[in-house]
Amino acid sequence: SVSLTGGSLYALYCNIGGNVGGNGLFVMTNGLFTTGLDLTVGVNGTGVMEVADGTLNVGQVVSIGKNAKASGRLTMTGGQLKGTNNTRVGDWGGVGTLDLQGGAFMSGYGGNSSVGNGNGSTGIVTVTGGSLVFNLSLYLGNNGTNTLGTLDVSGGDVVVSNQLVLGNNAFAYGSASVSGGSLWVGDDIRLGVSSNTYGHFTVTGGVVTNKDYIDVGHYGTGILQVAGGEVLTKVLRLTPYDRTN
Repeated sequence: SVSLTGGSLYALYCNIGGNVGGNGLFVMTNGLFTTGLDLTVGVNGTGVMEVADGTLNVGQVVSIGKNAKASGRLTMTGGQLKGTNNTRVGDWGGVGTLDLQGGAFMSGYGGNSSVGNGNGSTGIVTVTGGSLVFNLSLYLGNNGTNTLGTLDVSGGDVVVSNQLVLGNNAFAYGSASVSGGSLWVGDDIRLGVSSNTYGHFTVTGGVVTNKDYIDVGHYGTGILQVAGGEVLTKVLRLTPYDRTN
């Protein structure tokens, strides 16, 4: 295990739980941690990272739970994480969890981010406080069969600067729920993009602001359920894109 309580630490790569059957733990309560390239929490093995304070700069991709048999969990109660490239939670058969309770997590401009990407992957993001920013698009349930991606917002603020997609490719499932806090999407929200996909969006509290349109059932199955809170959008569309103006 690694404990960072002050000072600075640099690594070109950081793999936490890098081998099958292995366990890795990184606890950060202060200081500066920089990776020149990727940060991977749970790659083939089991990895846990806990950030309470300090600054974490990632030169490329943040991956949580990468590859089959991998399990990764990143919990933030404070501090700041800045990624230069994209973020992948549950990637290519892995199980990944991002639990944001406080602090700030910012994903970079190097590519679209995903929660549940690749055959058999499961990605879970929970936000109860703090600030979570995806500077491009976010896909919940992206590529591959039996892929699951979920986003649960009960507090804090979540920003997706481009598209939010729930259920992107065949046999992928994307789910989002907002019961508190805020979710702001700079482009469109799409539920069930391809055939044999499923996108489910539930709002029971908080505020959802969408700057373009919400597409419910693009070619797959889409469900939008509003039971509380506030949803603001430019266009609400319940038919596939090529059948509308």
